[in-house]
Amino acid sequence: MNFLIKKKIKNLKLGWVKLFADGSISARTAYLKEPYRDTPSRGKPLITQEELISAIKKVESLGLRLSVHAVGDGAIELVLRAFERAKPKFRYHRIEHALLITPSQIERAKEMGLLLCMQPNFSCFYRELYKKALGEERAKRANPFALADGLGAELIFGTDMMPFDINYAVRCAQERIPKERVLYLFGGWKERKDYLRLK
Repeated sequence: MNFLIKKKIKNLKLGWVKLFADGSISARTAYLKEPYRDTPSRGKPLITQEELISAIKKVESLGLRLSVHAVGDGAIELVLRAFERAKPKFRYHRIEHALLITPSQIERAKEMGLLLCMQPNFSCFYRELYKKALGEERAKRANPFALADGLGAELIFGTDMMPFDINYAVRCAQERIPKERVLYLFGGWKERKDYLRLK
Protein backbone atom coordinates (compact mmCIF):
# COMPACT_ATOMS: atom_id res chain seq x y z
CA MET A 1 0.00 0.00 0.00
CA ASN A 2 1.52 3.31 -1.08
CA PHE A 3 0.04 6.63 -0.12
CA LEU A 4 1.44 9.98 0.91
CA ILE A 5 -0.12 12.90 2.75
CA LYS A 6 1.92 15.86 1.50
CA LYS A 7 0.50 18.63 3.66
CA LYS A 8 -2.17 19.39 6.18
CA ILE A 9 -5.26 21.11 4.83
CA LYS A 10 -6.90 23.59 7.20
CA ASN A 11 -10.18 22.35 8.70
CA LEU A 12 -9.88 18.92 7.07
CA LYS A 13 -9.76 16.09 9.58
CA LEU A 14 -8.94 12.55 8.45
CA GLY A 15 -9.79 9.66 10.72
CA TRP A 16 -9.57 6.33 8.92
CA VAL A 17 -7.92 4.91 5.81
CA LYS A 18 -9.99 2.15 4.19
CA LEU A 19 -8.57 -1.16 2.98
CA PHE A 20 -10.32 -4.29 1.70
CA ALA A 21 -9.59 -7.72 3.14
CA ASP A 22 -12.22 -9.48 1.01
CA GLY A 23 -15.29 -8.99 -1.18
CA SER A 24 -19.01 -9.65 -0.69
CA ILE A 25 -21.40 -12.52 -0.06
CA SER A 26 -23.50 -11.61 -3.10
CA ALA A 27 -20.50 -11.97 -5.43
CA ARG A 28 -19.24 -15.03 -3.49
CA THR A 29 -15.94 -13.18 -2.98
CA ALA A 30 -16.12 -12.74 0.80
CA TYR A 31 -13.37 -14.92 2.30
CA LEU A 32 -14.93 -17.76 4.34
CA LYS A 33 -13.48 -20.53 6.48
CA GLU A 34 -15.87 -23.02 4.88
CA PRO A 35 -17.10 -23.07 1.24
CA TYR A 36 -20.25 -21.36 0.09
CA ARG A 37 -23.35 -23.51 -0.05
CA ASP A 38 -23.82 -23.08 -3.82
CA THR A 39 -20.19 -23.12 -4.98
CA PRO A 40 -17.03 -24.93 -3.85
CA SER A 41 -15.26 -21.57 -3.52
CA ARG A 42 -14.44 -19.99 -0.16
CA GLY A 43 -13.65 -16.64 -1.72
CA LYS A 44 -10.15 -15.26 -1.21
CA PRO A 45 -8.36 -12.57 0.76
CA LEU A 46 -7.48 -9.35 -1.03
CA ILE A 47 -4.55 -8.54 1.23
CA THR A 48 -1.93 -10.56 3.05
CA GLN A 49 -1.40 -10.48 6.79
CA GLU A 50 2.04 -8.94 6.29
CA GLU A 51 0.63 -6.21 4.05
CA LEU A 52 -2.00 -5.41 6.64
CA ILE A 53 0.54 -5.26 9.47
CA SER A 54 2.61 -2.86 7.38
CA ALA A 55 -0.48 -0.73 6.69
CA ILE A 56 -1.37 -0.55 10.39
CA LYS A 57 2.09 0.73 11.25
CA LYS A 58 2.12 3.16 8.34
CA VAL A 59 -1.23 4.81 9.07
CA GLU A 60 -0.45 5.08 12.77
CA SER A 61 2.84 6.82 11.92
CA LEU A 62 0.67 9.40 10.11
CA GLY A 63 -1.68 9.77 13.07
CA LEU A 64 -4.50 7.84 11.39
CA ARG A 65 -6.37 4.57 11.82
CA LEU A 66 -7.39 1.77 9.46
CA SER A 67 -10.92 0.84 8.49
CA VAL A 68 -10.74 -2.70 7.08
CA HIS A 69 -13.59 -4.16 5.01
CA ALA A 70 -13.92 -7.75 6.23
CA VAL A 71 -17.15 -9.70 5.61
CA GLY A 72 -16.27 -13.39 5.82
CA ASP A 73 -15.06 -15.18 8.96
CA GLY A 74 -11.83 -16.03 7.12
CA ALA A 75 -11.15 -12.38 6.33
CA ILE A 76 -12.04 -11.32 9.87
CA GLU A 77 -9.57 -13.90 11.22
CA LEU A 78 -6.84 -12.52 8.95
CA VAL A 79 -7.57 -8.98 10.16
CA LEU A 80 -7.59 -9.94 13.85
CA ARG A 81 -4.30 -11.83 13.58
CA ALA A 82 -2.69 -8.86 11.83
CA PHE A 83 -3.78 -6.50 14.61
CA GLU A 84 -2.67 -8.95 17.28
CA ARG A 85 0.79 -9.10 15.71
CA ALA A 86 1.02 -5.36 14.96
CA LYS A 87 0.07 -4.34 18.53
CA PRO A 88 -1.40 -0.97 17.48
CA LYS A 89 -0.98 2.11 19.66
CA PHE A 90 -4.41 3.54 18.92
CA ARG A 91 -7.87 2.25 19.79
CA TYR A 92 -10.78 2.28 17.37
CA HIS A 93 -9.24 0.93 14.22
CA ARG A 94 -12.37 -0.36 12.47
CA ILE A 95 -13.64 -3.60 11.00
CA GLU A 96 -16.28 -2.70 8.44
CA HIS A 97 -19.25 -5.10 8.20
CA ALA A 98 -17.83 -7.99 10.30
CA LEU A 99 -20.77 -9.88 8.84
CA LEU A 100 -19.76 -13.42 9.79
CA ILE A 101 -17.80 -12.58 12.92
CA THR A 102 -17.88 -15.35 15.55
CA PRO A 103 -18.32 -14.93 19.32
CA SER A 104 -14.63 -15.62 19.99
CA GLN A 105 -13.63 -13.14 17.28
CA ILE A 106 -15.89 -10.52 18.86
CA GLU A 107 -14.11 -11.05 22.18
CA ARG A 108 -10.70 -10.64 20.54
CA ALA A 109 -11.81 -7.46 18.76
CA LYS A 110 -13.11 -6.14 22.08
CA GLU A 111 -9.82 -6.87 23.85
CA MET A 112 -7.91 -4.87 21.22
CA GLY A 113 -10.33 -1.94 21.23
CA LEU A 114 -11.31 -2.47 17.60
CA LEU A 115 -14.50 -0.75 16.51
CA LEU A 116 -17.07 -2.89 14.70
CA CYS A 117 -19.10 -0.91 12.17
CA MET A 118 -22.06 -3.12 11.23
CA GLN A 119 -25.05 -2.60 8.91
CA PRO A 120 -28.36 -3.96 10.25
CA ASN A 121 -30.17 -3.18 6.98
CA PHE A 122 -28.19 -6.01 5.36
CA SER A 123 -30.01 -8.51 7.59
CA CYS A 124 -33.34 -7.65 5.96
CA PHE A 125 -32.34 -6.69 2.45
CA TYR A 126 -30.06 -9.72 1.85
CA ARG A 127 -31.90 -12.27 3.97
CA GLU A 128 -32.78 -14.65 1.11
CA LEU A 129 -29.44 -14.13 -0.61
CA TYR A 130 -27.61 -15.14 2.58
CA LYS A 131 -29.68 -18.32 2.86
CA LYS A 132 -28.86 -19.26 -0.73
CA ALA A 133 -25.14 -18.48 -0.44
CA LEU A 134 -24.48 -19.70 3.10
CA GLY A 135 -27.26 -22.11 4.00
CA GLU A 136 -29.83 -21.68 6.76
CA GLU A 137 -27.55 -22.11 9.76
CA ARG A 138 -24.77 -19.74 8.70
CA ALA A 139 -27.33 -17.24 7.43
CA LYS A 140 -28.89 -17.16 10.91
CA ARG A 141 -25.49 -16.28 12.37
CA ALA A 142 -24.80 -13.52 9.83
CA ASN A 143 -24.57 -9.93 11.03
CA PRO A 144 -24.64 -10.73 14.78
CA PHE A 145 -24.85 -7.12 15.94
CA ALA A 146 -27.09 -7.98 18.92
CA LEU A 147 -24.51 -10.52 20.09
CA ALA A 148 -21.66 -8.03 19.61
CA ASP A 149 -23.57 -5.42 21.59
CA GLY A 150 -24.41 -7.93 24.31
CA LEU A 151 -20.75 -8.92 24.62
CA GLY A 152 -19.79 -5.29 25.11
CA ALA A 153 -17.89 -4.83 21.85
CA GLU A 154 -17.15 -1.32 20.63
CA LEU A 155 -19.96 -1.05 18.10
CA ILE A 156 -21.52 1.51 15.79
CA PHE A 157 -24.06 1.16 13.01
CA GLY A 158 -23.73 2.33 9.43
CA THR A 159 -25.83 1.84 6.33
CA ASP A 160 -23.15 1.35 3.62
CA MET A 161 -25.17 0.44 0.48
CA MET A 162 -28.47 2.05 1.41
CA PRO A 163 -31.23 2.19 -1.22
CA PHE A 164 -33.81 3.08 1.43
CA ASP A 165 -34.22 5.78 4.06
CA ILE A 166 -32.73 5.35 7.51
CA ASN A 167 -36.05 4.11 8.90
CA TYR A 168 -35.62 0.86 6.97
CA ALA A 169 -32.33 0.16 8.72
CA VAL A 170 -33.79 1.15 12.10
CA ARG A 171 -36.69 -1.27 11.62
CA CYS A 172 -34.29 -4.07 10.69
CA ALA A 173 -32.16 -3.45 13.76
CA GLN A 174 -35.27 -3.36 15.98
CA GLU A 175 -35.91 -6.99 15.12
CA ARG A 176 -33.02 -7.78 17.46
CA ILE A 177 -32.40 -4.92 19.88
CA PRO A 178 -34.51 -2.12 21.45
CA LYS A 179 -35.14 1.05 19.47
CA GLU A 180 -33.35 3.32 21.96
CA ARG A 181 -30.19 1.27 21.60
CA VAL A 182 -30.57 1.18 17.82
CA LEU A 183 -30.76 4.97 17.62
CA TYR A 184 -27.71 5.33 19.85
CA LEU A 185 -25.69 2.93 17.72
CA PHE A 186 -26.59 4.84 14.56
CA GLY A 187 -25.49 8.12 16.11
CA GLY A 188 -23.46 7.15 19.15
CA TRP A 189 -20.13 8.04 17.56
CA LYS A 190 -21.23 11.71 17.73
CA GLU A 191 -21.44 11.43 21.51
CA ARG A 192 -18.20 9.46 21.79
CA LYS A 193 -15.65 12.12 20.86
CA ASP A 194 -12.88 9.71 21.79
CA TYR A 195 -13.54 7.88 18.50
CA LEU A 196 -11.90 10.87 16.84
CA ARG A 197 -9.11 11.38 19.33
CA LEU A 198 -5.94 9.39 19.15
CA LYS A 199 -4.83 7.52 22.23
